[in-house]
Amino acid sequence: MSGKTKKPRLSPDALSALSQITDQGKRKVFLRSRKLLHADVIHELNAATLKEFRVNTTTALSLAEAAIFVARSIRKNELLAQSYRIKANVLAATGEYQPSIDLYNAALSLFEKAKNAEGIARTLTAVIQPHIMLGDYDRAFQAAERAQKVFVKLGDERRLARLENNIGNIYHRQDRFEEALTHYELAYQRLLPHGDSEELAISLNNMSMCLISMNDFGRALATYDRARALLKTKDLPLIRLITDYNIAYLYYLRGDYRRAIEMLKSARLTGVEIGYTYLVALCYLDLSDIYVELNLSVEAQDVAEQGYLLFRKLEIAYEAAKTLANQAIALGQEGKTRRALELFAEARPLFVQEKNEVWP
Repeated sequence: MSGKTKKPRLSPDALSALSQITDQGKRKVFLRSRKLLHADVIHELNAATLKEFRVNTTTALSLAEAAIFVARSIRKNELLAQSYRIKANVLAATGEYQPSIDLYNAALSLFEKAKNAEGIARTLTAVIQPHIMLGDYDRAFQAAERAQKVFVKLGDERRLARLENNIGNIYHRQDRFEEALTHYELAYQRLLPHGDSEELAISLNNMSMCLISMNDFGRALATYDRARALLKTKDLPLIRLITDYNIAYLYYLRGDYRRAIEMLKSARLTGVEIGYTYLVALCYLDLSDIYVELNLSVEAQDVAEQGYLLFRKLEIAYEAAKTLANQAIALGQEGKTRRALELFAEARPLFVQEKNEVWP
């Protein structure tokens, strides 16, 4: 005799309504009046948040806040920890790295109190990327090492494979491309038996970025094509956007500036629509690279400045320094040497702070 599927407590209309509520008071009234303060509702909200943040981060945050409110109201600490981590995932996706770290740490504390090994390791894995983006590589490596030990103990091969992507990101951020590529390829090989197209596409995108940095453009484009093929039947606009952005960057490096500019401008607009601030800022940075090479100094200064302001808002020093350098180069092209030197002087300590041996 087969078991019956459990009926969701949240109707599609209630879920849609909660995704649009941004005021905590109204959210509280809605949840209480509909008698939705229940553990099942937390599970349903967390699942909906994970699905929604790949499409629209604003509505995903509303759902995440609702899950946190319910978990606090009924004092379910492990479910609250899950909700904290999921909201942190959304914040990290929008480039709000320090707030995401704060939430990951809150989740980690609750999982540690509950002695939930899987929760601890998954949270440690998730916090790696925000630490990388803020230049805290020591904490990123520490989190990766702790997570790895737990997953090995649990025998969780799939999450060990995912972790390889995160470790690769640490090396990639430090321009240690061969080491990064080794971890990305290992992640891809270990994920193949599980057949998840989204996870495989992420690994392929990561491999492609490394290949670009290593000037292996042919392999990079072929790898991107493999990633795009995996996503054809999937409604994953965030990952598709990242893939398109990376292809635009590849066209730039191959000298096809017209196509690169068109794709970067398109990616920037899409990034604004879905709330991916970090990628929007990256588009400004890459456009400034192109305009500098084309000696379009005024345009280069303008987009580099816009990128710089966004990176500073996100507290990301590495790319902020690169936008400063581009502004300085553009000023130098116009003969404004003194101001150019001032900006170079501002950029250099940021690169040193990032432990980057190439740029200083």
